[in-house]
Amino acid sequence: MEAFYFKYKELIIFFIGFVMTSLVGSYVAFEFQNRSWENQHKVELIDYERQQAIQVFLDISSIMDNRLYKMRKVYWGKRFDVDQNVLDSRNNKYDEILDIWNSNLNKNLALLERYFGVKNRYYFEFILHKNFFELSKKISFLKVNSFDDEFNIVNKEIDDLNSYIYKFDKKLLNSIR
Repeated sequence: MEAFYFKYKELIIFFIGFVMTSLVGSYVAFEFQNRSWENQHKVELIDYERQQAIQVFLDISSIMDNRLYKMRKVYWGKRFDVDQNVLDSRNNKYDEILDIWNSNLNKNLALLERYFGVKNRYYFEFILHKNFFELSKKISFLKVNSFDDEFNIVNKEIDDLNSYIYKFDKKLLNSIR
């Protein structure tokens, strides 16, 4: 047996080296592949979260813009004394967007908090939502033949709310980046 060993010693060493290199190489390749997969999974998850945040932003921004625009149309209808049928139509369209707003309010608050943090959720709820509510009440109480001062005050509040919405949109977009 010893003669066999000395005769094939180099071949046995080569074979053992080959097996050991294969095992170690396979393990190292497996570990690198596993890490690569984990990193890829993290990147995909971050991208998915970003896409979700973008969709939340688009939905909330759209409903705010839509509500503000419909509110302005009711205001303009009263300010410029449009036909009562037109004004009724504008009020109905505002009521429709208000129904959508209110039926999605808690969902939107939760999504804002989830993707943009508590501060943005509170800003939406206690600044924007409150301003929408107060402004909506003021517009509903405006009479077609009201004083210009009343219309000017409401118009300034609409412009201020528009500015708040714009700043809020910018803030959300910056946080997505």
